Amino acid sequence: MVDKALNCFLESWPRSKSFDKNGRNWYGPFNPKEECSGNGLIRSGYRWLDRRKSKEDWIVKGFLLNPNLKLSAEQLMGVNNLLTPTVIRGIYATLPSQGQSEFPLHPHVDTHPFSLGVVTYLMDISSPGAGAFTVWPESHLKMNYSFINKVGEQKTFDHNIILRETLDQINPLEILAQKGDLIFWHHRLIHAAGINHSITPRVALFADLFHSQFKLLMIESSCVNLWKDWSPQLR
Repeated sequence: MVDKALNCFLESWPRSKSFDKNGRNWYGPFNPKEECSGNGLIRSGYRWLDRRKSKEDWIVKGFLLNPNLKLSAEQLMGVNNLLTPTVIRGIYATLPSQGQSEFPLHPHVDTHPFSLGVVTYLMDISSPGAGAFTVWPESHLKMNYSFINKVGEQKTFDHNIILRETLDQINPLEILAQKGDLIFWHHRLIHAAGINHSITPRVALFADLFHSQFKLLMIESSCVNLWKDWSPQLR
């Protein structure tokens, strides 16, 4: 599944598939003729977001219905607390920036409703600066209270203040991993697409997982114990 997903990216690459030893063919940003937005595909700047395969049977079964993913997710969310997933976010890529400082790092908290995020790289990311998924460890413990409910997009009046203070207090961490490894993150964790100063794109699958009590959590106050609905190990 991982190799097939990577081939989906390679087959729709807008430039020649041949590239020199320095990898110049992969460098961003996309030029205006290469950029696009529509029909499930976005190419802009250094980012590639491909959602065209998100509901296809092979990618949902191979990624989200993989027994290892279910076992790992239930260790975090609790046994029988995981809704059966039916769609992934998509195949996301970050282009390399030739070591230039212009590549933007955009730390953020996702506001669309979900419980647990999961990402798997489609190639090894074994060294810093290669576009690794970047997180601000334990930032979810603070950012949880910058939203009105446990799940959902309604922010408190001081959300941006809490975000800025948290970014000032916590150093980001790049998550290095091998192809096919599973990386999970709490939906209130600050994260970003990592800066890519390598010679190849960082290509990964992203998806959202949902707690079985997901709809109730959307109306439950964020002030209630953060871990109340998660596994006993996390509590």
